[in-house]
Amino acid sequence: MSAVTDRIERDGPITFADYMRLALYDPAEGFYARRVPGSGAGYRTSPSLSEWFGRLFARWATSVWEGLGRPEEFTVLEAGAGRADLAAEALEAFEGPLRWVIVEPFDQVAALQRERLAARGAAVSWRRSLCDGPPVVGCVVANEVLDNQPVHVLEKSGVQWVEIHVGLKDGRLVEVPGPLSDPSLAELAAPALGELDEGDRLEVSPAASDWVTRAAGALERGTMLVIDYGDEEPDLWRRHPSGTLVTYREESLGVDPLADPGEADITAHVNFSALSRAAMAAGLEPEPLRTQREWLASLGAAQVADDLRHRQEEAQLAGDHAAMVQLLAERSRLSALSARGGLGDLLVFTATKG
Repeated sequence: MSAVTDRIERDGPITFADYMRLALYDPAEGFYARRVPGSGAGYRTSPSLSEWFGRLFARWATSVWEGLGRPEEFTVLEAGAGRADLAAEALEAFEGPLRWVIVEPFDQVAALQRERLAARGAAVSWRRSLCDGPPVVGCVVANEVLDNQPVHVLEKSGVQWVEIHVGLKDGRLVEVPGPLSDPSLAELAAPALGELDEGDRLEVSPAASDWVTRAAGALERGTMLVIDYGDEEPDLWRRHPSGTLVTYREESLGVDPLADPGEADITAHVNFSALSRAAMAAGLEPEPLRTQREWLASLGAAQVADDLRHRQEEAQLAGDHAAMVQLLAERSRLSALSARGGLGDLLVFTATKG
């Protein structure tokens, strides 16, 4: 990837955060500039897997709308909308006035979203950044977005941290240990020093906390919803002493984030304790963390599954094989949203304002 190698040749070794930013978001060569996340694009997200994710989300959004006193203008501001699966289903199921604003910096991706949502007309609009427009009354939503925010990689060395940079050696990308690129990283990672052993690693993401701050600024009143893989402190460090960085390429898991930059997704577990601190500092009130399995159950996922099963049984009795197979597949997709060891283990973080 020339954007990475050109930068290193010009400036010397760069932080892993800068490397990750180029590999994922470079306008010409970045992974997300050239691919649309979702089913068949390297990995599956909940909205792309089952239509019921968007429908159950609509129930949740309706409760937020009602909690705000049913305002005449209610908006969902979504970052990382991918193929717009969530918007398509939620707009259909929401019981009230709803505007949907997609945050999408890449024109190619936005064009596909516009095509998908063309029938929705003025109910859908786009921004290039969270704060590229007035604050909204409603929800700011990020589903599997913050695990892709750039992270700094730190390694314990004695009673302090060294930072892992990315350099070039014989034409290959290599790790280069060095001093911290920003002294504030030591403060952010200080609580983990006593939890890890010599040579252990962790990721620190000021970018994810900054995203929460911007999301709070984009919200006049309502709720911020973040769904992602991650954990809270100190369990995040104790359970992953080697760090949490992984890559995904065509649904295959990889462990070398320096291999073929721009050709694979790069993720790191979200530190939900850091998100909570950022939310409170920005004037939001965090709510208890839940798994996606628990969150969907609170929205009636079990009742939906029962109804689908009853309809499947009726179709079988009526000899309607096509309907029976269709309902079985729909039940299977719904079940996958709550699966242990899979999407059900995603964590749901909400924080309210006003």
